[in-house]
Amino acid sequence: MKYRALSNKERWIVYPLLVVIFIAVSFFDLPITQALYDPHDVSARILEFVGEQLFQFFAVLSSAILFRFRDKKCLWKNILFGVLSGILAIFFAGYAGGQFFSYAKDLGWGKLYWAFFLILVAYLFGAVAIVYTLPVKDEKEAVSYALSVVVLYALIWVVMTGLKTIWQRPRWRYLVTTEDPVGGFRSVWEPRPNWPFRSIYASFPSGHTMNAIASFVLVPFLLRRFDLKDSVWIRLIPYFIGLLVALSRIIVGAHFASDVTMGYLLGLALYDVTFTFLFPFLERVIPSKGEIVQNTAE
Repeated sequence: MKYRALSNKERWIVYPLLVVIFIAVSFFDLPITQALYDPHDVSARILEFVGEQLFQFFAVLSSAILFRFRDKKCLWKNILFGVLSGILAIFFAGYAGGQFFSYAKDLGWGKLYWAFFLILVAYLFGAVAIVYTLPVKDEKEAVSYALSVVVLYALIWVVMTGLKTIWQRPRWRYLVTTEDPVGGFRSVWEPRPNWPFRSIYASFPSGHTMNAIASFVLVPFLLRRFDLKDSVWIRLIPYFIGLLVALSRIIVGAHFASDVTMGYLLGLALYDVTFTFLFPFLERVIPSKGEIVQNTAE
């Protein structure tokens, strides 16, 4: 069973729908936010954190896959790829811990350094346990999948950061601290690049929503690991996660409706492109274990 991105039917339904929603809500961003904004909604704060963590964990898991199946026949490759994949795993796990640390601090829970290290260790040990205990039917496929996830992670960061820097749309939770929040509101159709870039002007697009919908990487993992038949119900999982995170980000005032809709669209499109084109390409060019052994012997 091969990993799949979106089906053609999904593409014809989801992409046009998201474009229509984006255009529609862009003219009602302010009233939507004013109706939903609640900075004291703890459940929304929890949702926006938890919703990102599935993709974050799969980034750690992918790093562990790359560590386990690195080329051990060549000493310098063994060391180099072992170090690089290890650094990636620690970075992704540490980022997850840092996210919780930041949220806890914002919620007034204090500086929970112990929680940061607990999450870091839990992600690392959890990923290693899964990678080294679950049987792998096709190592080449596993490595291709892992590389695709890491590349997807990087693509999301680059696209998100680039657009935030260009648009620099003020967040609503910042505007409400000013004398004239409504007057400071800026339409999504008004990008105003400025320097230096600050987080309070990082409303468009929603990176949290991009990461949440990128949890689509769960789908091929489940299908392959448990030999499940591809179904609408499995694919609804990441769609639902993305929707919950998008809603939570509006509630806490971090983004407007158009920001999360575009984040949803971009995250889904980047996943689709990565697993439609990059993954099969990697499967073709990455040598199997037998080919590695043969080339080394020659």
